[in-house]
Amino acid sequence: MIQHAPVSFAQEATITTEGYYRFYAGLRSEPFFADPTGFFNNLQWSGQDFWAGKNVFGIVLEVPNHALGPQPQIGVWGRTMAMVEGRLSSVNQMGRPGNNALRQGADTNSIPPAQQRELFFSQYVAMFKTFGYAEEEANRLTLEWLPDILPYNYMNAAGYPNGRQLKDDIADNLVEILTQGRMKDDLVYPHTDYLAEFPYLGRPNQV
Repeated sequence: MIQHAPVSFAQEATITTEGYYRFYAGLRSEPFFADPTGFFNNLQWSGQDFWAGKNVFGIVLEVPNHALGPQPQIGVWGRTMAMVEGRLSSVNQMGRPGNNALRQGADTNSIPPAQQRELFFSQYVAMFKTFGYAEEEANRLTLEWLPDILPYNYMNAAGYPNGRQLKDDIADNLVEILTQGRMKDDLVYPHTDYLAEFPYLGRPNQV
């Protein structure tokens, strides 16, 4: 178990190692890339990456495959907890990238994945049908997107949809879903400052 790991705000990352585990927490270059202006302007792309040059407080944990359990196929999700009216509550939840942009009012932030298909299946089917999908295809997509978890099989090559790498173009995937494949590119591309070694996030930008 890693304890008392320092937080890093310098250009060089302060990494804590314990056996096969490595941990980092601190200021790094924002890895995400997309054009939200274009998304909210009927997919009229500006070509501007809103997150370029920004920083993020990153938490990076590296674990060996055997720590993930005996079955190679798993589902990953996380949530952010905060005090709301004096009670510790889930205020954000994330699994499959892009789901938070698709769910359109389905309050999956407060509902654990095990309950999401039962509660939101019909709502997601209706949502996919508004994108132009027929009933059968809308049902298939709903089974992919609910529950809101990120599938990962450590026996296979990593990269979306088998896990997610920093350079994976999640926005392009979402655009393809929204347009039934008629559009596949938001004209924004991966950042160039990712590191080849842990903690993988680029050094902080001077802002």
